[in-house]
Amino acid sequence: MDDISTKIRSYHNDNIKSNEPCFIGTNEQNLSVIEKILIQPIKIEHGIQCHIGFSGWYNFDIAYWRKSDRIILCDINCTQIEFLKQTLYIIRQNRIRQAFLAHMILYLDERMMTFSLNVNEDKAYESFRSYGTSRDEINQVSYEFERLGSWLNNDKSYTYIRKLALHDHIAIFCENICNTETFRQLDHVLSENHIMTDTIYLSNIYDWMNNMEERIAFNKSLAILVNNKTLIIEAEQVFGLHQTVISGKKFLSRLTV
Repeated sequence: MDDISTKIRSYHNDNIKSNEPCFIGTNEQNLSVIEKILIQPIKIEHGIQCHIGFSGWYNFDIAYWRKSDRIILCDINCTQIEFLKQTLYIIRQNRIRQAFLAHMILYLDERMMTFSLNVNEDKAYESFRSYGTSRDEINQVSYEFERLGSWLNNDKSYTYIRKLALHDHIAIFCENICNTETFRQLDHVLSENHIMTDTIYLSNIYDWMNNMEERIAFNKSLAILVNNKTLIIEAEQVFGLHQTVISGKKFLSRLTV
């Protein structure tokens, strides 16, 4: 077990009982444009670079594009965390992605987990769905196997993510992003181990902030994690779930205005 990942997993909040439908991939737009922005064929900077993300498998896409050294996955949804943990288990057990897909489908067949419709705006998915199975969650994992840009689409990206999993360089925990103290502790662990937060994927978490107090806490937690060079990927409803990327420098400057 990796000491850093073990420490990060200790931040898991047992008091959170949310069991909402979870996401396999993403139902957001503009993915191909974002891939071109984020893709990094070789490492430009020295040092350990980490991707931090919320929600589902789309984080693996980003981590592969950026050639992240570590991945930290967090969510307030316990079902999402369970799904991600099982994903890691199946990745470690299967050297080839075809076997991963088969075992993931077996797992889903045995579970009564509820999934949000992740790719309902994707026309390519609708074509795939027409000859897929009637169970949408099975269609979704099978589609990730076919979708260009997905970490599961080719052997090279699958092997990259699997290597991180085998080295225990992927840490998962359940927490509310508004719990600023947890993310302050997380940042301390990263800093003392000279790990830079390269990318943060937020999906549309900001849409779920119910009041000004939560929005302030959200910004505080994010400000703790980012540096000037961190790239933040988000997709708020007001923009039609179209993904955008902003730099940490731009985000931090907004908070000081």
